[in-house]
Parts: sequence; C-alpha cells; structure tokens
Amino acid sequence: MATSHQIGQYRFRNGCAKDVNHSLTEYKSEVDIGEDDGAKMTFTDFRIMLANNAQFKADTDYYCELNIPVDFNNEYTFTIKLEKGQGQTTGTGSSYQFLRRYTLKRGGDSNNMYGIALYCQNPKETNTSKEVVKSVVLDETNKKDNFTTAENGKLYWKGEGSNRVFYIGNSDKQFELTNKVVKASMVAAWRSNYDSSKKTKFAFIFRPIEDGFRQISFQIDRGPEDYGLINSETQNGNTVVIDYGRKIDITKVDTKLCELTNLTNQMKNPVIDRIGVWGHPEQMMAINGEQIQLGPSGYYELQGLEITSLSIMAIDNDYKNSSFTIDYEYTKED
Repeated sequence: MATSHQIGQYRFRNGCAKDVNHSLTEYKSEVDIGEDDGAKMTFTDFRIMLANNAQFKADTDYYCELNIPVDFNNEYTFTIKLEKGQGQTTGTGSSYQFLRRYTLKRGGDSNNMYGIALYCQNPKETNTSKEVVKSVVLDETNKKDNFTTAENGKLYWKGEGSNRVFYIGNSDKQFELTNKVVKASMVAAWRSNYDSSKKTKFAFIFRPIEDGFRQISFQIDRGPEDYGLINSETQNGNTVVIDYGRKIDITKVDTKLCELTNLTNQMKNPVIDRIGVWGHPEQMMAINGEQIQLGPSGYYELQGLEITSLSIMAIDNDYKNSSFTIDYEYTKED
C-alpha cells in the first residue's frame, strides 16, 4: 500500500476555548504541632472549585489563569494540585494530581515606603518592668506643628533632615524634647491600600490523567514568617484553633478557567506528523497535553513526533490577540 504526504492549513475560528463555571474559595490546611495541648494550628489557602459538582474530563486540556495583587512585603510560592475531594482540609484521604509550582515575586513601588523613628522608654517612665519601644511614621499625622496639645506617651517630630527633632507627650499634655530616638537609615514598607492595576498574572495549561477531579488547590509554601503571624483564634469544643500565616485576599483575585478544544479533530487527519504555528508572542497552547508558550517570534514548529492532540488558548472574536494559523502535514495511505 502506497503512502503520500499531505498538507493542510487551519486558521483561527471561534470555539477554541470554552469558559468553565467555577468559584474561588478559601480552605484550611491543618498542621500537626506534635503535642495534644488543646490547640490546633491551621493555615489559610485557596482553591478553584467547579460549579454544580462538575468534574474535569480526563485527557482534555484546560487553561487556568489567575491575576493576583502584588505584595510589597511577601513572596509566595504555590504548590498547585488537582484534587478529587471537597473536604474542608486538603490532603486527608483526597486523591490528587500534582500540576506545578509557581513563585509570585514581591512587587510595589517607593510610593508606599515611609521613614520611621524608634523611641525607647525605660521602666521608670512607664511604671512597668519592661522597656517600651515606640515608633513614629514621619508623615503629617505625627508632625508637632499640627497639634496644640500632646497625647501622653506619643512621639512627635518637627523639622527636616539634620534639623529634625523629636518630642514625647507627657501627662500634662505638654511636648517634651527627647533625644532617645534611634537615628538610622531605616524604612518600613507596606502596601497602604489596594491598587487593582498592580497584579501579577500567571497561567498554565493542564490535562487530568483520569476522571473525578473537581478542584484546583493553591497551597502556599510556609516559612518561619508564617508562624509568628496570627490571623484568628476560635474555640471548637475543648480545642482552640489558631489560624496562622500569610494568606491571599481572594476577593481581589481574578480567575479564568477554560476547556480547550482538540483541533486535530477538525483537521483532515487526526494524527499529524508536522506542524508550524503562527500566533502571538506568549500565546499558550498544548501538544499531546504538554504546555507550550510561543516565543518572541510568535512561531513554533514541530516534526518527528506523532501529534494526536493540539489545543490553543484563543478567545472567541479576539482577532487582535488570539488569531493564529496552523500549517500541518500528515501521511495518507493510498
């Protein structure tokens, strides 16, 4: 039986990606602290859950995208898994498929950086057995010129640069000049408010290896900084549950979840020998379930591998950012 090489072309059309209904929810990860002292430690993570108890389809490509607000202080590394169970705590008898790890870098700008000064009061001044360290942010809210009377124990400042001096409020509501201030090149930085324009986008394509998965979990890798940050304490019977650590404000996270179409089913032959894809830089696709992202040229070519599935993340009617052309070659038996 003779064989011949055939060529074809597939161009962008609607139906490459279909939105999947889902929700974003928090869940608690319980940590074993090694002793039964009437307390439990938990951390707050989040997950994407399919609506109406739906399941991901095996051997089908999906596109997942998150836009998360940047954090000036913290860096987050996520372990991302597909999970079958829908329990409150992950990892307790729940089958999962590991997807990937992703690190969200710190972000922000110098507009949210503030100078501070530290003041130390000795025990005799505070009627306590310990020294008390006070801090003042060098902004208008603590500038001496803005006040006529002083609050007892509060720190104030006046002047600029080398002429800056500090005052402490006494019990008579008077300003007392003090030199008990740590002068150092030191700043504190934090995000003072939420700016929806400062988000980090990360996206990936995945393929479930079997049926039954209902959710995607995003679990933060925990470090020493998490064990010193208490979010809440709740009483559950005789047990105190303490929620620790960094967490993402999911009300400010944007998500997109799509089921991708296998385009080889719409070509002349379901098994392709060679392809060339013309798309857009950073456009995402998957070949045989493996994620590929187009480079700066927007072009990708592959041969020498039997291609049984090809999916591309392309939004309906978005010809400016999603359009593409696929040239392909396949072997035909005559």
